[in-house]
Amino acid sequence: MRAIAFRYCAPSALLLLCFAPPLFAGSLAVAWDPNTEPDLAGYIVFYGTQAGAYTQSVDVGNQTSRTVTGLQDGLRYYFAVKAYNTSGVMSPYSAEVSGVVPGQTPAPEPSPTPELSPSPEPSTAPQPSPVPQPPANSVPPAFRHWSSRLVDFDGDGQEDVFFYEPSSGEWLIARGGDFGAVLRSGTWTTGWAVRTAELNGDGLADVVGFRTGTGDWFQAIQYGDGNFTYRTGAWPASGERYLADLDGNGRDDVFVYERQTGEWREFLSDGTGGFVGNGGGTWSPGWDVYPAELNGDAATDLFVHKADTGDWVVCANDGSGAFRYDAGKWSFGWQVHVAGFSGGPREDLFVYNPITGDWYRCLNRGEGRFEYAGGRWATGWTVAIGDLDGNGQDDVFVYNTATGRWHTCLNEFREYPSPAYQGGLWSPGWTLVVRDLDGDGVADVYVYNAGTGVWYRCLSDGTGRFVYRSGNAVEHQRLTVR
Repeated sequence: MRAIAFRYCAPSALLLLCFAPPLFAGSLAVAWDPNTEPDLAGYIVFYGTQAGAYTQSVDVGNQTSRTVTGLQDGLRYYFAVKAYNTSGVMSPYSAEVSGVVPGQTPAPEPSPTPELSPSPEPSTAPQPSPVPQPPANSVPPAFRHWSSRLVDFDGDGQEDVFFYEPSSGEWLIARGGDFGAVLRSGTWTTGWAVRTAELNGDGLADVVGFRTGTGDWFQAIQYGDGNFTYRTGAWPASGERYLADLDGNGRDDVFVYERQTGEWREFLSDGTGGFVGNGGGTWSPGWDVYPAELNGDAATDLFVHKADTGDWVVCANDGSGAFRYDAGKWSFGWQVHVAGFSGGPREDLFVYNPITGDWYRCLNRGEGRFEYAGGRWATGWTVAIGDLDGNGQDDVFVYNTATGRWHTCLNEFREYPSPAYQGGLWSPGWTLVVRDLDGDGVADVYVYNAGTGVWYRCLSDGTGRFVYRSGNAVEHQRLTVR
């Protein structure tokens, strides 16, 4: 369990009480800053499974840490510390902290009875796949390397595509359906990292742009049919930006985290095209941040993870700019994906190790507790999450960008059944997004080649197979804008 520090004032010292990775199963480690009184004799650690009701204690002498053993996996324990002097006089309790005893966590081992898994073989009757591509010289250089994002701009229930070319500043919105009609297009200044968002709560998709090097930002608030009004501003230049509804009011806000220093800040969308600061703090550096709904309320929480060490923390957001922390540790090397496997208010996690092929479904039981079920696949898959069969529970889509092979991994996720696999062969090199493109409640796959402009809408039939529609983003320069 990763150390998460909480400071409190004791009568004689400012103490530090924290949870560190357990030395063995059924244990938690606590540590604190020493008192400075010359007559200090030692400390007593009090703990129990109810807040404020400590049923057990241990005298640790003049030590400032203790690994408490004999605890039950999966239970939350509450801890406080008292100091005592050579006369036997005790201080009041320290502030209370709590932590969950970690249970079994993902390790790079296959499940005892690995289920059938995607291997580099196509299905017996592969479906038609997106293989034709125009020759390299058929695409004018000015229209190469479009970035694309899916969002419903016109409110018809079908995902549209927002294309942006950062070197020229050109953008366009292709209508859903066959993406053959342009809703709106234009030109902005160059060099923006653009994201689609819901910034003012009116149900229409908006756009936000950031410049990491300068800290500049803009909000493009849509008022219908791809028309925008604009607001601009600037923040400190450094830090990664994450869009999430941090205060639970239905508008996307921005969480900024500086990986090198650990500093973080929240900026809440004010609904009129601006942002309002909502506090910040400092964590240790080097975390990967995943916005997710982890505690079932309206405000988006954060899951932070270090792939090189396996440390992770669930940061439960109360909507006011403060977090409650529950931490743990896995083996290293996992890629993390947010998923909704159980169909409940809390989101789950899917982790995959591309080096070993191991995977785990991590069902979220709240307060940093997960239940794990997994297996082993071939290595090297790109993973995407979506409800590919329309049953209200997420499935997994995997694609190998080097070979072009793909598999849909359908699972009802009730009693940990083995996934049902369908697969086939596409050409390599696609960037993909899994979303419901046609509004039928079943997730589809959108693939796009930024070098050629070619795209495919791979519409799922609910069984893991696809019907294909294709086009080329470059063709939009010849369409009438409306």
